[in-house]
Amino acid sequence: FKHDCDSNRSRDGIAEAKTLQGIAIGRCRKTDGMLFYSPHTKQIYTSSDFKLDEGRSTRTTCNLQYDGGIFVGLYDSSSTCAGVEPYPEGTEVCMNILIAEKPVKMRGFVISIPIPSTPNQLPATSRDESPYVVRLVDGSVHNLSPYIMDSIVVDCQSSFSGTFSFPQWMGSSQKVMYLKDGLYIKGFMEFDLDSSIWRFSQRRRNGLELWGVELHSLARDYQKYIDDGTLTPGWHNHSYFSKAGMARAVTTVHVSAKNLSSSIAPGSIKRALHSRNPDRDIWKKSYDEEFDGLYQSDTFEIISEEEYFQLCRTTGIKAIPSMCVFTVKKDSQGRPVRAKSRVVVLGNKDPRNWSKADCFAPVVSLPIVRMLTALAVQKRRTLKQGDCKLAFVQAVLPPEELTIVKPPADCPCSTPGTYWKLKKSLYGLRRAPKHWFNLINSFLQSPEIGLTRCKNDFCVFFGSPIPDKPPIYLILYVNDFVFFSEDDDVESYFQQALSAKISVDFMGDAEWFLGLKFDWIRSHDGHVDCRISQEAYIQEIVSELCQSNANTSPLMTPFRSGFPVDTIPDIDMSPEDRAPLIAKMQCWMGMINWVTMGSRPDISTIVSLLASHTSHPNPGHLDAVKYLGRYLKSTADLGLLFSSRHNSILEGYIYFPLSDTVDLPCGRTAPALLSFCDANWGPQDASIPPSSGPLRQVSIEESRSIIVQSFGRYTRKTGSVEVQLKPKSRLPMNVLKPHKCFGIF
Repeated sequence: FKHDCDSNRSRDGIAEAKTLQGIAIGRCRKTDGMLFYSPHTKQIYTSSDFKLDEGRSTRTTCNLQYDGGIFVGLYDSSSTCAGVEPYPEGTEVCMNILIAEKPVKMRGFVISIPIPSTPNQLPATSRDESPYVVRLVDGSVHNLSPYIMDSIVVDCQSSFSGTFSFPQWMGSSQKVMYLKDGLYIKGFMEFDLDSSIWRFSQRRRNGLELWGVELHSLARDYQKYIDDGTLTPGWHNHSYFSKAGMARAVTTVHVSAKNLSSSIAPGSIKRALHSRNPDRDIWKKSYDEEFDGLYQSDTFEIISEEEYFQLCRTTGIKAIPSMCVFTVKKDSQGRPVRAKSRVVVLGNKDPRNWSKADCFAPVVSLPIVRMLTALAVQKRRTLKQGDCKLAFVQAVLPPEELTIVKPPADCPCSTPGTYWKLKKSLYGLRRAPKHWFNLINSFLQSPEIGLTRCKNDFCVFFGSPIPDKPPIYLILYVNDFVFFSEDDDVESYFQQALSAKISVDFMGDAEWFLGLKFDWIRSHDGHVDCRISQEAYIQEIVSELCQSNANTSPLMTPFRSGFPVDTIPDIDMSPEDRAPLIAKMQCWMGMINWVTMGSRPDISTIVSLLASHTSHPNPGHLDAVKYLGRYLKSTADLGLLFSSRHNSILEGYIYFPLSDTVDLPCGRTAPALLSFCDANWGPQDASIPPSSGPLRQVSIEESRSIIVQSFGRYTRKTGSVEVQLKPKSRLPMNVLKPHKCFGIF
C-alpha cells in the first residue's frame, strides 16, 4: 500500500520506497480506505491506494504464528451472524485416511476457512457449502464439509485413546539428514501419493532431484530409522555425523530467496541480522551456510589474541580485515532463487607486493562457449554443466604465504578477540585465483582424468579418459565448467573421477552459464537444437538505460534513422562536464558488449561504432545508446539457434541505391551489390570507405614486412587498405590474418 511519509518527514529520497507491505485488516470507518497492519513497523496505517496479493500466505510471508489471542471471523452484517469462526485457521484435526490400504488416524490443521455465498454463517444446503481446507502431517490437502468438522476437531483437554500421529519431522518438505555411504547428506521428506510411500529427496537449486531413496514402512518403523542412525531430523551445523564418527555433514541445499521481502541484499552483517530486519532469519541461515562450509573444509584455524600477538612478533605478519558480501542470486528469468553470503578478505590490505604474473588466472571467453556449443550440437549431444563447491578455499596455502585474517565485524559465529590463521586460500586474497587455477588444472591433467590443456586457450581441455572411446571436451570459467562427449560412459567416468578429487555439483544439461540461457530441444529423429539467449540480462540493460517504459516496435532497427553515429556533432565541454558522460558511456557499452559477444551479433556494428566514442562522448552518443536499448527491449527474446540439421536457405539483404560497377569476365559491367545477412545490422553511410585510385601490387617478399590490421571498421577518416597477392605465390593464405573481414558477394 502507498505510504509517502513517516510522521512529518516525507519520503523524497531517490532510494526510498513509497510503499509498505502489510496485512489488510478491514475498512476504515473514517475514510474510504483500508486499514493495514505492518509487521515491520508494528503500526496500523490507512490507505486507499493498495494492491491485494491473494496468492500469498500471511502466516508464511510475515512469519506470524497464531497464539490464540485473536479469532478469525467471517465478515457478515446479517442479524443471524453467529459471531466468531468456530474453527479458525490453525485448528487441530484428526481424521481417518488409508495408508497401505489400512485406515490410520492422522493429525492435521485447518489452513483455510469457508466463505459462504449466503448471508448466514453456515450454508443452508449442500450446494451452498464452501469447504474447510485441511492439511495433514503427510502434506496432503483435503476439502471437508462444515458439517463433519465437529467429529474430527481435536479436543485439547481430552486424550484420544488409540489415536496414531506422526512426529513433527515426518511432514512433507521437512528437513532431515540421511546416512549414505557413511556420510550424512541433507535433504527433504516427501510423500508419494501414487505409491503411498515416504521418500528422502536431495535436490538441486533448479528443483531436479540429485538423489533419492524410498523409506519403506516408515509409518510403522520410523523410530527404528532414528535409532540405527539412518535418519536424523533437521539439519545440524558444526556437528559431525557418521557410523564411525569420522564423516561430516555435507551442505548440499542452498538457502532460498523466494520469501525475501526485499530483493536488495544488505550491505553488512549488522544490517542483515538486525532485529527489525524482516529477512533476518533467511540471511542468518545464509551466513551459517557460508561459515559452516569454511569450517568443515578446514580453511582456517581459530587462534586467540595472545597467539596472534606472538605471531606478529616472530613473523611481522599483521591481520588482514575481512567482510561478508550478501547477494541475491537470480535465475534465467530474473527471479530471486538463492540468498548467498560470501566471506571475503580485503586483499587491498595485504602488505605483500605481488606482480601481475603472480596473481593472474585465465578465464574462458564467450566465443569459446559458442564454439563448444556448436560442436556439441554438431555431434548431436548436449552440454553438461558442473560447479566446484567453495572453489577458492580448496587450494592449500604454501608455508611462505602465512596469512592471518580478522573475522568480519559482527560475525555471530566468532568469539570476540579471536583471529583466523588460514590453512587454505580464501576469497579476496590476491593470489587466490592463481592457486585455484593451478589446483583444478592439476586435477584435470592428472593420470586419473587424463585431459590435455589447449595451447591456444588455457581454459579449454580435451582428452580421452577411456582408451578407444570418443574424447571429452571441457571449458572452465573459474569454478563453473561445461563439457560433453559423444559417449555416455566417458561422461560418467569423468564425473566420478573428478568427484573423487574435489567437491563438485553436476547439474545435468547446461541451463544457465555465464549469463547465457540454454534451451535444448531433442527430436525423435535424433537431431539436437540449442537456443542461446540473454533475455534476463537484456532486461537489466533496458532498466539501466531507463527505457523500461519506452515505446518500441518489432520492426525497428538499432540505428536511428537519419542520425548516423559518425555524424553526431562534437560539443565543446570542459573535462569536468564530460567526465559523467564518459562514466555512463563506458558502463553502458560494457554491459551491451557482453550481450554482443554472448548471443546478439546483430548489434556488433552499432556497438563497434559507439565503442569508438567511449573516451570522448557527446550527449548525442548517449542518446544513440538509449535508442539501441529500445531496440534491445523490442527484441529481448532473440538469440542464437544451433541445429544439427542442415539449412539450405540463406537470407540476405542488398544495399540500395546501387552506385559502383564491377567488371564481368565476359567484358561487360554490372552494378556492384553490397549484400549482408540479418546477423548484423549495418553498415551506416558514414562508414563506407571512399573509392580509391589504382592499387599497387605488393610482392610476397614485401608483404612479409607489412602488418595489415583493422580496428573494427573503415571510415572516411581512416581511409582503406587493400593488399593483393600475386598468383604465382605459393605462400599459405594464413600469413595475413586481418582482425575483421568484409566480403562483397
